Amino acid sequence: VYAATEMAYARAAAATLAVTGSAMLLALALGVGFARRIAGTVRRVAARVEQLRAHEITGLERAAAAVAAGDLTATVVPSTPPLTLTAGDELGALARSVDGIIAQSARTVEAFARTVGTLGGVIGDTRVLVEAARTGRLDARAD
Repeated sequence: VYAATEMAYARAAAATLAVTGSAMLLALALGVGFARRIAGTVRRVAARVEQLRAHEITGLERAAAAVAAGDLTATVVPSTPPLTLTAGDELGALARSVDGIIAQSARTVEAFARTVGTLGGVIGDTRVLVEAARTGRLDARAD
């Protein structure tokens, strides 16, 4: 009886150890999988933010400096695509916020281009009026 009980205990302990070990391995594998997924998403978001900074933001900075120096030929082309992540978690919310910043930056670049175009037109009209005034045509108008 004692030997049978001892053997049953040993089997139960081995089974418990096997189940516990399997559960720990499964938890470890799931944890590694989730960590990789999270890290991958964070890397994608960070890379897209860096692309936005390097292209649109830096381009706007350079173009604005060029306009301030009198060069109206500087251009900026929006080139950062959205992330379009659809996850419903916090990382998805972060990605949607970054997509909003990308879209707003593209609209800002477009507004800058329109502003430079308008400024170029005003400068051209001013040149026409100045030349007209120099030649005595004071009735000249800039339309």
